[in-house]
Amino acid sequence: MKCGESDKRNAIFKENYSDEEFLKKQIKTNRPLILDIGAHIGESVLFFRSIFPNADIFSVEPDPDSYIRLLKLFPNIDKCINAAVGKKTEVRTLYQYDIPHLNSLHSINKDSNDSLGYAQSCSETEVKVNCLSLDDLVKKLNISGQSIDLLKIDTQGGEVDVLLGGSDTLNQVQNITLELNLFDFYSRKNSFLEIESLLPEFELYSITKLSQNPINYRTDWAEVFYKRIG
Repeated sequence: MKCGESDKRNAIFKENYSDEEFLKKQIKTNRPLILDIGAHIGESVLFFRSIFPNADIFSVEPDPDSYIRLLKLFPNIDKCINAAVGKKTEVRTLYQYDIPHLNSLHSINKDSNDSLGYAQSCSETEVKVNCLSLDDLVKKLNISGQSIDLLKIDTQGGEVDVLLGGSDTLNQVQNITLELNLFDFYSRKNSFLEIESLLPEFELYSITKLSQNPINYRTDWAEVFYKRIG
């Protein structure tokens, strides 16, 4: 549906926008501290370093195979941890799939109405992994009390649990980017209401990316960016 001048504004936006320029405008320091939760094999690490070559990046990845590949990007292994992040420190089951970036602490929903076929056909393997609360993770990394310029969370449905385990850490965070799963692909899905109830000191600044379902036209997931208020 068209409304007013929004189409023209959006066209200008698309001409000028890039993920790189967006982050440069939000993070004003040349050496930001970035906490990367759900790093997979390091795509996000390489992306952040391309924008901020001097960034101080700490990454966490639960899948053992992905972690081995991620580790190659870190000369200082103390900044790269093989663990999941959730609402408390415990041993959890990680569900592994043949598309590794879909691995999650939440299993894929075989009865998904929003899946484009993969949920019904995927093979699933279970592995036990260490899970840390966000607060315990920050202590382990020795960055308690430091300002975290960007907290990135991509945990395939586990974003709410990460925030629930980080009540102290969130006081250190200036910006948050996370993937918000709105569809029924996993056994756990999230909502804006859940996320925002845990972030009273933050405001939704931008929806930077949408994944739109071509079959039923719903929004499957959104990449959202929150900024600390004030």
